[in-house]
Amino acid sequence: MTPHTIETAEDRAFQKLGESSLFQTYRTAFRLATGLDVELRPAGEEDDPDTSPGNLNGNSFCSAMNAGKGCEACVLARKCLFESASHQAKTIKCFAGLKETAIPIRSGNNLIAFLRTGQIFHSEPDSEDFEAISAKLQEEGIKPTQELEARYLDSPVLES
Repeated sequence: MTPHTIETAEDRAFQKLGESSLFQTYRTAFRLATGLDVELRPAGEEDDPDTSPGNLNGNSFCSAMNAGKGCEACVLARKCLFESASHQAKTIKCFAGLKETAIPIRSGNNLIAFLRTGQIFHSEPDSEDFEAISAKLQEEGIKPTQELEARYLDSPVLES
């Protein structure tokens, strides 16, 4: 006899939503309209910022920041984002100036998932902006290299 995984109604709703043609159409339309992907993320799942393979939503600066042990400031910002977005859409701005948005998906009173997008700037970053965050990078144990600066400057921009 094999052990059975108990699946909740929220788990089943999340799975059906992710597989639905409605979500796939929305995701494609969003990507075509904004140039950004939107990720469907289960509520209550431990966050793994941008280190999971196939994450279409992360930018290369954020991925580099979270390689290895991860950036504590990033982890804390994302945790705050998802906690504050349980009832309405929220956008946060991290110490590096990137913005990320989470939108709750509910089934009745139950939070089942979030739509997540972002890790973008609302105006073009420059070398002075990178210089301004260098001290925080060093506090996080991350050396502000030329490669990291190039990734920062190459982050997506969606002017508001």
